[in-house]
Amino acid sequence: MWFKALGHARLQLAAQPNTRSLSNDQRVVVPATKCALLDASIRKCFNSEPPIPMKADIRQHQKDDANSDQHEIRLVWEYGNGDDQAPTLLNLTMVCPYMTKSRAADTSAEAQQERSEK
Repeated sequence: MWFKALGHARLQLAAQPNTRSLSNDQRVVVPATKCALLDASIRKCFNSEPPIPMKADIRQHQKDDANSDQHEIRLVWEYGNGDDQAPTLLNLTMVCPYMTKSRAADTSAEAQQERSEK
């Protein structure tokens, strides 16, 4: 179930164009999609010297949100050493599609069935 949800999120994010630069210290790097921006941000955290810590928050859209049926990412860099320097923290928020209680229960039942079949 987790891999199915992950794949669905990546497909939705890959279909969303991006116009934001990767970060203030890499303004010319503008990944083409939101999925590519997410991937580049996570790679930046792991590949930087020293590595950049990351805080992750997972939320669900509210029923009345615009595009409440779509995944969304919110990436906010903190710059403890100045705005034009390398970031010192990434605040990553994944917003999942709105799901009604009955739909959540159906998904839970599907997950239980998948586990029992294994």
